[in-house]
Amino acid sequence: MRKFSVLAAMCFFVCRAQSNAQGTTGSIWGTVRDQQGMVVVGATVRAVNEETGMTRTAVADLAGRYAMPSLSPGNYRVSASQPGFQTVARTGIVLTVTREAVVDFELPRGDSSQTVESAGDAPPVNSTNATQASTQPRASSSTPSPLHGRFSLG
Repeated sequence: MRKFSVLAAMCFFVCRAQSNAQGTTGSIWGTVRDQQGMVVVGATVRAVNEETGMTRTAVADLAGRYAMPSLSPGNYRVSASQPGFQTVARTGIVLTVTREAVVDFELPRGDSSQTVESAGDAPPVNSTNATQASTQPRASSSTPSPLHGRFSLG
């Protein structure tokens, strides 16, 4: 019985330590497109923690998406580049514990040695329904939909 108690205690502490470790990082992900809205396959996306100098690199997939999970909290500079396009860099991306920052890029055509810089934090992901939270107010319309009431059961 004593062996079982020791084993159960060890399992508890190992599992608890692992669950705590999972909640100590954040992630950055997004999509890379050109100015016409077409995805840029194979674009290199680089995130640099401005406090530690740690660098993470990802490559955009066939849908233009990239992901960088398990990043340490901190302030990041994220850039995207691809031959035939200007490099675009975003600064001021603040990553906190368990935060998923969405950083989308629109690459203008041109020389990749030219860098377009922009500052500002990425909007967080709404983890309740997995949509991107918007920092812009939504436009509302007071005009009724053309289908409004068409299929009512009254």
